[in-house]
Amino acid sequence: MAEKDITFEHCKILIENKLAWGSSQAWTNRDFAELGERIFSETGVQLSVTTLKRLWGKIEYNSAPHPGTLDVLAVFAGFENWRELKLKGEMPPSFAPKTQTKKPVFDKKQIVLIGLAAGAVYVLAWLWISQKQPIPGANFSFSSRPLSVGIPNSVVFKYDASAAPPGDSIFIQQSWDARRRKPVTRQGREHTSIYYRPGIFMAKLVVGDKTVREHRLFIPTDGWLAYIEQSPVPVYLERAVFDRDTCLEVLPETVAAHNIPLQPNTPTVCITDVRQRDSLTTADFLFEAEVRSLYRSGAAICQMTEVILLTSRGPLVLPLAEPGCVGALVMHIPHRNIAADEADLSGFGCDLSRWTLVRCWAKPGGNIFVEVNGKPAYSFAWPSASSEIIGSQFNFTGGGAVRRVRLGKS
Repeated sequence: MAEKDITFEHCKILIENKLAWGSSQAWTNRDFAELGERIFSETGVQLSVTTLKRLWGKIEYNSAPHPGTLDVLAVFAGFENWRELKLKGEMPPSFAPKTQTKKPVFDKKQIVLIGLAAGAVYVLAWLWISQKQPIPGANFSFSSRPLSVGIPNSVVFKYDASAAPPGDSIFIQQSWDARRRKPVTRQGREHTSIYYRPGIFMAKLVVGDKTVREHRLFIPTDGWLAYIEQSPVPVYLERAVFDRDTCLEVLPETVAAHNIPLQPNTPTVCITDVRQRDSLTTADFLFEAEVRSLYRSGAAICQMTEVILLTSRGPLVLPLAEPGCVGALVMHIPHRNIAADEADLSGFGCDLSRWTLVRCWAKPGGNIFVEVNGKPAYSFAWPSASSEIIGSQFNFTGGGAVRRVRLGKS
């Protein structure tokens, strides 16, 4: 087995161990949909159910994974990128070189005594930890200040963690994702982080394993933003490249011009607008736009497209595809996936080579309705109290265009 294959299998094992869902041989389409959501939540990158099933061998696919996809998997597994996984990832025993069996250093009696001593140390440590007094959050301060408008954006955090017990670790966490933590000192007062994607984040001051302070941090775009997704830093496009007189579009030729291959793993292109909107919530809104896919070849034959309404509780993802590919679609509402194997998503099948109108709106009582080209596609109840709406995003496979976007009260 080649080195890259060993590392890839190792990465999948790390992810399976992290999920603790049992053998991936028994995973269903719903499991892969949930994995896609977990990856999106932790990395900000959406990998489709089809892509994940290919990676796990559920769908025959002989090409090597795209480097950007490998980076996303490595980040989800707990590393900065694929390179760090290859360099620092400890191989599981099944991949480790076989060594000769050596004579035990200790006999059975010594092993028993060592075990008893270790157990006593563990019990004493547990008693000491359990008796520690909780840390009152009022003894700490935590605030933030973005340095600019737009993406990327650096944020200066001001904090006071001098009340932390001596010896406890102190972190500033960019969002709910615990891997986005950076250690800071007890004596320090400032720390700067960089955000590469827009949205609402819950920044945290963490002492030991306890969040002592947190606040909402809003990172908007400066108008419309387009980028080619990759981890950890997207490839941003100049406004003049994608802003046309009649639409916003990213051509496949633009992707290729940035030395990003379109095959065999087609990259995702994002067009987004995130900003404060006066009192616009999911209780009363109308969201509509026309979208068109500009790439349909090879792995992008389904022309997978996502129309996304961004809210303070998470995204509402409306998936579109060629009618023959509807079986691979997954719709997402905050904290829930709706996969095609458990729901009728046929209304989201359409000819994306032509302009496709998607309309979504709220009715009294919290019910949300979705239409595609004037025909009902899906309806559901919003999962909680109304949420603030902060913007929209459109994801295309390889390239796409959007026009006539409307987002306001119904």
